Amino acid sequence: MKSVGVLALGLVLTACGTSSAASSPESIKEKGKLIVVTSPDYAPFEFQTLTDGKNQVVGADISLAQDIADELGVELEVSTMSFDNV
Repeated sequence: MKSVGVLALGLVLTACGTSSAASSPESIKEKGKLIVVTSPDYAPFEFQTLTDGKNQVVGADISLAQDIADELGVELEVSTMSFDNV
């Protein structure tokens, strides 16, 4: 199961536009936070929505990233920026 989690983490980090210098699952656990950088312009994968008066990024990639963060036991932080900067 660990190999599936590592593979899924790699896919999310790649799909969400992180650099190839992505942290290992062990260093993510040490920091206690999985940071995903994305350009939320590609529904249904990632897009912005207003939930309870709060702007949030949601979508398939974000749900997968949250599942991985839950599996690792860390907090998920979603950072948005333009695609050119990602």
